Amino acid sequence: MTQYDPGIMQTFAVKLYARANGIIATYTLLGLIVGVVAGLFIETALGTGNAMVVVGIAAVLFAIMGYVIGSGRAFLLKFQAQQALCQRQIEINMRSASGANAP
Repeated sequence: MTQYDPGIMQTFAVKLYARANGIIATYTLLGLIVGVVAGLFIETALGTGNAMVVVGIAAVLFAIMGYVIGSGRAFLLKFQAQQALCQRQIEINMRSASGANAP
């Protein structure tokens, strides 16, 4: 029979947060890359002569959009991590209230 290990919930929550932060970073980076490419196309189409400004503005805007989308997708993972931590804390509180040794 498998024994209960309270540390698994903590490890699970830490890994979920790491995945969530990775998703945010990935979407932000992808937004930045797409923004640079889009800025180059915009500059080519308009021919303003200020390529760095156009590319910079497009890159920043797309990076912000990537960050917002990534944060939205990462929210569910962070919520699941908080649920695991809440369950762990309930278990710790119940053990201390009943007089048993807390993990």
